Amino acid sequence: MLPKSIFRIMSQLTNRKKLSSSVLTIALGLLLVIPFTTYAGDKICEYCGKKISKANWIEFDGKYYHPDHFLCSNCGGDLKNGPVYVENGKIYDSVCYFELFVPKCDWCGEPIQGNYIEVDSNLYHQQCYDDHVGRRCAMCGEVLYDKYLIDPRGNTLHKHHRDEYPICEYCGCPIAPQTTGEGTTYPDGRHVCGLCLRSAVNDIKEAEDLMADIIEDLASYGIEIREKKIPLRLVDRSSLTSQKGAMPHDPAGYTSYRKESILAGVISHEDFEIFVLKGMPRQDFILTLGHELMHVWLFKNGDHNMSSILTEGSCQYAGILAISKYEDEETNMLRVQTWESRDPIYGDGLRRVEAYVREVGIHAWLEYLRKHKNPPWE
Repeated sequence: MLPKSIFRIMSQLTNRKKLSSSVLTIALGLLLVIPFTTYAGDKICEYCGKKISKANWIEFDGKYYHPDHFLCSNCGGDLKNGPVYVENGKIYDSVCYFELFVPKCDWCGEPIQGNYIEVDSNLYHQQCYDDHVGRRCAMCGEVLYDKYLIDPRGNTLHKHHRDEYPICEYCGCPIAPQTTGEGTTYPDGRHVCGLCLRSAVNDIKEAEDLMADIIEDLASYGIEIREKKIPLRLVDRSSLTSQKGAMPHDPAGYTSYRKESILAGVISHEDFEIFVLKGMPRQDFILTLGHELMHVWLFKNGDHNMSSILTEGSCQYAGILAISKYEDEETNMLRVQTWESRDPIYGDGLRRVEAYVREVGIHAWLEYLRKHKNPPWE
């Protein structure tokens, strides 16, 4: 098993903005209702296009109107009592202007003036966004702006919280009371959150019962483990990594294999022993033990010089089979983390084996393992 990724997704909300002047600047011209006793001359009414022949007219924003023609371009209402708004050279009363041209908040539906928030092409008043729409940090409860993090359990967090808490060895989340509950640190240095601790396997009887179930489940796929009794040891990390042959980048489990031959190989005796980290969450334990039991199968049926990527990829695939009957949140999170591993042996090996099994089927995959030591994709 490999260390889990800490944060899987990084997203960004659009920054707070101010509406552009081309959209919201209100062109309030000086409304001049000018009585004249002299002839209006060649003034042309902007509304009707005819000459203004009477002594009274209205001048607004450099244009002239008959007094009865100073009307809202949308509803036709009288504008002489103002205020008057201009958009694209046309004049409007306040109701029509705000209805037609001022953006509306996607939460409350009221016009937006000044600062606003834009998210996924939606606009919001600052207060509407803060009170009703915006994501909040699961740690401090504040609204999230700019870049933020999403931990493997889906909690949204300010970036700076990532460095304020230890990270759980298994789910990859910061160990904080607000999100995972109080956790602990094992004597071998592993940090485990409160949620993962709930199902931690520490009892050997529970572990052996789980192993019996996994052996039965793997047999249903044709992976038959015929050994009557395989010793299972729950150990800490230092004990596990001290085992001869244990891979330093695979600190979750190890399978020991010894073969003794008597009378020039006429009679032989094989011994297996499986070591698994104590205190792993139940589903991590099941995946790890499924992986190690596949090593037992390979020792019995495959070439002992099989390539690492084929060996570990096949064992990881068996681990996935071992948890395949579970659909709870913890298992789904583990499944995603395992499939997305970037390790060139465990992660890439798993994906290549899965692709091969999808192409030929489980039975053909097992037959290939019996007869070959190099991957079928080479």
